Amino acid sequence: MKKTSELYLSRDHFESQYYSTNYRECYMLSANEALSLPVWPIVVLRSNWKSQWFRHENYSYLALEIPLDGDLKIEQRDHEILLKRGDVGLIHPGEDSLLKCGPSSSCLKLSIVFTGALLPHLLATTRLTTQTRIHPSDFDTVLALVGEIEQLLKSQDHRNIPEIVGKAMHLLMLLAAEDPTPADDLFERAQDLLRNNIMHPYPIAEIARVLGIDSSTLYRMFMRHLQISPGEYVRRFRIQKAKHLLKSTRYPIHLVASETGFRTAAAFCAEFRRRTRTTPLAYRKSPDA
Repeated sequence: MKKTSELYLSRDHFESQYYSTNYRECYMLSANEALSLPVWPIVVLRSNWKSQWFRHENYSYLALEIPLDGDLKIEQRDHEILLKRGDVGLIHPGEDSLLKCGPSSSCLKLSIVFTGALLPHLLATTRLTTQTRIHPSDFDTVLALVGEIEQLLKSQDHRNIPEIVGKAMHLLMLLAAEDPTPADDLFERAQDLLRNNIMHPYPIAEIARVLGIDSSTLYRMFMRHLQISPGEYVRRFRIQKAKHLLKSTRYPIHLVASETGFRTAAAFCAEFRRRTRTTPLAYRKSPDA
């Protein structure tokens, strides 16, 4: 596999400035291969930014951005957060974001990027989807785990795959445990109903009725937790599921469309292209999408 930053940036690397920074990165499996695993860290990347910025559009993965020195600004979900050493920033699948140096105009940072068949469900059930910045109570343990994953990836020894999956899961669960917000059972039920009925979607008003609330309350709930509407949540989940089916199966396009709740293949292709800037067939054929 070609070991460049293209897997990390992929077509999500929409714009960049001064892409001459010093990168050190390591891979073991491609993003395609990793889709057969529940969770996989496809890359650990160390970089040293000097007045730089990167923009991602409809990002395909989950990225953890961890400043080691200096500071980093992330614009996501119409908010700007400033990260310093001790913070972990989260770039979520399906999100648009802008990363740039903070007031110090420099940032030495560590990044780890995840994919996997169960990643969307894991993020939803642990409520990491609601987080864009976490300040771990045990930051050293977070750094140690990322370092251990990095060394295992460098080994290129496929016998280490189970251990890497375990450490990746440990890292995500460690961050999820930092969430100070009590679980919202109603919100989790709403997400389950929307995801589980993706092939035969109910109107949003019907989902609200089943939950015993009105449509306005359901809308406010999703805006509070995710800063997106229930309809947008469904649309993003459809595309994420479609990406998984395109890479992990040989289903024809019309069947992928049906499995993800689109009435026609044409409607699916149009929505997929609008959100990913490529066609379903091109995405399926691309080596590292």
